[in-house]
Amino acid sequence: MTIYTYPFPDSAMLTSCSYDDMECELSVIFKTGRTYTYVDVPKSTYDDLINAPSAGRHFNSIKRELKEK
Repeated sequence: MTIYTYPFPDSAMLTSCSYDDMECELSVIFKTGRTYTYVDVPKSTYDDLINAPSAGRHFNSIKRELKEK
């Protein structure tokens, strides 16, 4: 099992995210302190989020596709 974690120091919306490759779960921590965990997420979604020019904008564009736990 590997859990990847990525900080977003320059994001106004997101603090960080993590991805559990065994459970296929993406957890997103917001600047407000709230954490949301999404299930059945492919690793490519995590990779796209951490490589996006704007993490907040990218998250907003994909959040409807994610299934909240």
